[in-house]
Amino acid sequence: MAPEQLESLATRELRIEKYKQLTWGPKLESYFLSRKDKLDKVIYSLIRTQDTGIAQELYFRILEGEQSFAELARTYSQGPEAQTDGLIGPVELSVPHPTLAQILTLSQPGQLTPPTRVGEWLVLVRLEKFIPAQLDDSMRRRLLNECFNNWLQEQLNQISAFTVSQTTNGSEPAPPVESTAIDSAVTPTAP
Repeated sequence: MAPEQLESLATRELRIEKYKQLTWGPKLESYFLSRKDKLDKVIYSLIRTQDTGIAQELYFRILEGEQSFAELARTYSQGPEAQTDGLIGPVELSVPHPTLAQILTLSQPGQLTPPTRVGEWLVLVRLEKFIPAQLDDSMRRRLLNECFNNWLQEQLNQISAFTVSQTTNGSEPAPPVESTAIDSAVTPTAP
């Protein structure tokens, strides 16, 4: 391995991190705000069934305090949440079904929603806790990586589309790119 190759390999991670910071660091706060509603986390209780009569009956039992949500979930819920007394989370609001995420977004902690159709299921859901996303160091790293991975995917798609168009036009595919945007944007400088 040539000394230049070794240096390039040894500094690659640092150059990538530097590129992420230079390219998306200044825009990170607005990107975070645009995605915040999907990054907020919730803890909620869920019972799902396919029987309308059971769903209504369970709703009124919980509402009247006849039985606990956990007890009814353990007995009647037809999903894996039955094993956890109906408790799910914390999960980001991008994880549950969009209808369920909408219900949780509009709910107050402790609020039980009437049976609602979500796909093939009727669900009873109660928001237990809302945990707002914060732009801390770990979230910054995550969002920078997300921006970088999105950019990288776009670059790969462009190369792929170019190669396909060159091949279908009967010309030779383009030669591989020697230097990347990362290398040219954040070349290590001498101290």
